[in-house]
Amino acid sequence: MRELITKDELAFLALDGFDFLRSFKKHRIIELFDNPGDIFDTFITKKPQLLDIIKLAEIDKVNDLLANRNELKNYFNKCRNMNCDFLTYNDEEYPNKLRELAEPPFVLYYRGNIKLLQSELILISGTRYITTYGIDMTNRFTKSFVENELVMLSGVSDGVDTHVMETVCEQSGRAVVVAAGGIDKVSPTENADLVDEVAISGLVISEWRLGVSAQKYHYNLRNRVLSALCDVGILVEGDINSNSVGVIKVASDMGREVYAVPGNLTSKYSEAPNLLIANQTAIALVDAKQIVEIFRDVCYFSAKKVEVLDDKQMAIMEVLNDKALHIDEIATQTGFTIGVLSEKLMILECKHCIRKISGNIYEII
Repeated sequence: MRELITKDELAFLALDGFDFLRSFKKHRIIELFDNPGDIFDTFITKKPQLLDIIKLAEIDKVNDLLANRNELKNYFNKCRNMNCDFLTYNDEEYPNKLRELAEPPFVLYYRGNIKLLQSELILISGTRYITTYGIDMTNRFTKSFVENELVMLSGVSDGVDTHVMETVCEQSGRAVVVAAGGIDKVSPTENADLVDEVAISGLVISEWRLGVSAQKYHYNLRNRVLSALCDVGILVEGDINSNSVGVIKVASDMGREVYAVPGNLTSKYSEAPNLLIANQTAIALVDAKQIVEIFRDVCYFSAKKVEVLDDKQMAIMEVLNDKALHIDEIATQTGFTIGVLSEKLMILECKHCIRKISGNIYEII
């Protein structure tokens, strides 16, 4: 949790406070300035360029509000007092997966372990009107993934989202959950305590400022974040008009692996999963091993390894894929000197990615 805020960070918080501005307009405005913090002193000098982005009345409104820097500092103190931190689009830790979006969040507010955004994330999505079958499938798959130390991703709504969070907490797992309002305004309110529990070892994020209640149009915006952040997307249940179907389709369009849980052909809430399977948009998910095995041979995808491996470590992992090799053979295939290789092998052993099985022979765990 940051104790101080820079002028550039304050500029992002300032622009983010203007709800009448779409995220893409905020990005365009901030790009007009050499440094984001310059917006406080030179905003009005950019009036000709600003008129290509926003209306004259909006320019005047923003200019007036930028003058009240004390209010912004008070808002920052409010965030700090609620253990809420934030990432701006300019921060190095801002997830690259969100940068793929046509309109990425301008600011991300969060509570919890922000490093989890570096993990591979498994999204389980589905209807709020979950059936007994849907509950069983959601709990079963979530439990299996958590047991294999994978990090879950979900919203915070009723239905499937609730059961993902409950199972993660029961199994002492980790999850990243995305809210459709401020992270202090969880909707439904009945899930507020559950979200707090997730934040203890996981992460709660939102692109909405503190105090902002979830609105109907917020959910489509939240869904694009879920689609972008996931590495694997799973649809458990939903009718053909369910928003959760859109989440999975967008994830597929973004190149993510998508699965659907086949269901009863007479059930309204299995219509969408069955259709996605039938038209080959999604793979039928009948066993958690289908997904677990994707990550099994690349241990650095595990929830415990939120560290990012450097290029040399990655090269070693690729060489060791599916086989045990002597250090001399690893050196030959990677082109690394024995000195460099020994150092990288030791680091990978400490991260529990590889092990020495005899002599100087190594294999992936």
